Amino acid sequence: MDANAPAGNRPRNGSAAATTKQPSARKIKAVQDAIRTALLPPNITPEKVASLPQEAGVYYFHDEQGEVIYVGKSINIYKRIQQHFAVDYKSRKSIEFKNSISDITWELTGSELVALLYESHEIKRMKPLYNRAQRRSVFPAGIFLRTDENGYKHLYYGRADDHAESHP
Repeated sequence: MDANAPAGNRPRNGSAAATTKQPSARKIKAVQDAIRTALLPPNITPEKVASLPQEAGVYYFHDEQGEVIYVGKSINIYKRIQQHFAVDYKSRKSIEFKNSISDITWELTGSELVALLYESHEIKRMKPLYNRAQRRSVFPAGIFLRTDENGYKHLYYGRADDHAESHP
């Protein structure tokens, strides 16, 4: 290095290469954890997220009244929910969704295929507010079977939404 170079361009320790201090892995992890915690919905604690299973299943986001507002599935529930909260939401609807989550529950399914099928069933059954894509019934109407007071079976035509509770 040139001894006549301006002081700001010379390494301070006298070596030819400038050194930069790298943060420790522990500091990096602490910052990452702080960011994750800051991105959590207001009513979800880091302990709640830490208690999530790292297995395949279906998870439910609940609002303050306990109503299911979103149903999702994953082969690793813990990682998938962290992905939900790792995003710093910008749109009004996304912020509203995140802030309305008050609890998380789940059901383990044992496999991705079962989780996929069960999630679809639960969305159609519960019709959560934030699962718009799958919430709609495929068939708006259907043919239904009922048994009258004499034990005779009758077929009749009706709206599918009117009969959702009577069918599994």
